[in-house]
Amino acid sequence: MRPKTVIKKYPLGQAITNGFKETLSLTTLTIQLIKKLFLGEESIKGISGPIGIFYASYLMVQEEISKFIWLLALFTINLAILNLLPIPILDGGGIFFTLIERLKGSPVSVRIQVVSQYIGLFVLLSLVLFATYNDIFRNLGLS
Repeated sequence: MRPKTVIKKYPLGQAITNGFKETLSLTTLTIQLIKKLFLGEESIKGISGPIGIFYASYLMVQEEISKFIWLLALFTINLAILNLLPIPILDGGGIFFTLIERLKGSPVSVRIQVVSQYIGLFVLLSLVLFATYNDIFRNLGLS
């Protein structure tokens, strides 16, 4: 039998403050994890894709809807941070090209932008395939 979760009700101002604190905490943890992945301090076997997201969502819904909502917030924060990475096909790539344009004083050539976007697309598709591979082998108990 699962222990019952205690739900605390806070006044509106404190609930908003707590929400901001939790968002900041999750954002900080996500950035630290990405840093550790790039530095090799964290295993890439923990990277999950669509199958892992579906499975984690299913488990959280089975537990409690509040845990599922928290998980949705975590996914949203992760996607926002990943979207800001300087990968050309993402928003962060657009920001990166804008910074280069400001520093250089002229736009980056269309050819370089197009080639960069293809490289960025390849990187993202590779990451999705790798994450899906991890999900399949993790769920089959092979990793």
